[in-house]
Amino acid sequence: MSENIAQNIQPDKSYFVQKLIAGSSLTYLFLLLGVFLTNKSIFVSKQVVDQGHLLTINTEEDTSSKVTLPASPVVSGTEGKFTVKTSINKGDSQNPKENQLLPNELILSEAIIVLNSVSASSFSKAIIKASEISQSDPLYPEAKNQIESWSFTILDIASGRALKGNYDSAIAAAKLVPRNVRSIYQEAQLAIAEWELQVAKQKKANEEFNEELLKFAQEQVKVGQASSYIKAINEARKIRSGEPKYEEAQKLITQWSNTIFSIAKVRAKNKNLSEAILAGELVPYGTPAYESSQKALADWKRQKQTKKRK
Repeated sequence: MSENIAQNIQPDKSYFVQKLIAGSSLTYLFLLLGVFLTNKSIFVSKQVVDQGHLLTINTEEDTSSKVTLPASPVVSGTEGKFTVKTSINKGDSQNPKENQLLPNELILSEAIIVLNSVSASSFSKAIIKASEISQSDPLYPEAKNQIESWSFTILDIASGRALKGNYDSAIAAAKLVPRNVRSIYQEAQLAIAEWELQVAKQKKANEEFNEELLKFAQEQVKVGQASSYIKAINEARKIRSGEPKYEEAQKLITQWSNTIFSIAKVRAKNKNLSEAILAGELVPYGTPAYESSQKALADWKRQKQTKKRK
């Protein structure tokens, strides 16, 4: 009986092994099919070329875009992670006006950089720079707004100077407002006309004041008294360069300085060295008589020392 049982088990065992092999093969095929379907885009849409050539990938989402990668990618970062430097070429679809945007942005930036100080001349230079942007440029509206703003600032600076009575400086600033900003330019011209009237009034008032000042200086002079001439000179020196009567004041200062030196020489000639030295020391520095008086003073002081020794 045991021999019959053993003979029946052998065919069953062989059949089971065959079933097991067939099942395993079918499972393996299903796994391969799954891997293929999962990575179908890799097997279908990739074209590999020899090293030294390019690897080209055409994407289905955007057929107009072509991404070009080097055959040997540049690897960076930690192991298992890498970055590939790519360059994307989209043909000539970019707008030509967009190509001009960057350099004109630089022009506007350079104009702003010029504003290194709050002065009318700085804003004027910025306006000149921004004016390089043409009307057809996309940045023109922004540049125009900036130019108008800077022009108003120039006029504001000029007005501030005028409030302080610096009309000449105010006029010089207002003249920097450009003509093409019409509303502000016209306002600047009206202000200039008003300030020029103020300058004329101021000049006339200064002329009258300086004329009175010279009269007062002349009244200080006493013939033969050196100290009186120096008082007159000090009054005349109150008239500054560029003011009315300035040239006349300078002529009187030269004349009175020569007179002081003449008084000193007369005293020295009369052997009155002490009084000659006192008068000679009053000759003002910067006048034509000054150098001659210094040489004479040195000689008179030497004579005085020699006289004392005797």
